[in-house]
Amino acid sequence: QGGVEILTGSDICDSLVMEGASVGPHSKIGSSVLGPDCHVSSGEITCCLLGEMSAAHHQSLLISVYAPAGRTNVGHGADVGSNHTGRAADQECVAGEGTFWGLGC
Repeated sequence: QGGVEILTGSDICDSLVMEGASVGPHSKIGSSVLGPDCHVSSGEITCCLLGEMSAAHHQSLLISVYAPAGRTNVGHGADVGSNHTGRAADQECVAGEGTFWGLGC
């Protein structure tokens, strides 16, 4: 797609990165869809759908997050999603437009 930027050290596998999105540096995306104008920086996203203008920063982790409305913001160190977060297994997470997960969430 046009305007996609993939920076150094990033790994994208079985995923769709839409127009104007950027990934990296040092990000890992697997089996996911990143909507238009999404930005992932030094984070890991697995089995997720993030709508337009979503962002994940600074070593954040998203697993099985469904946020099609977009404008989701994931802050430093946030671990969101299926049972790799250190909490009880919570299956998938469905987020509304503009959801913010803050520091160490």
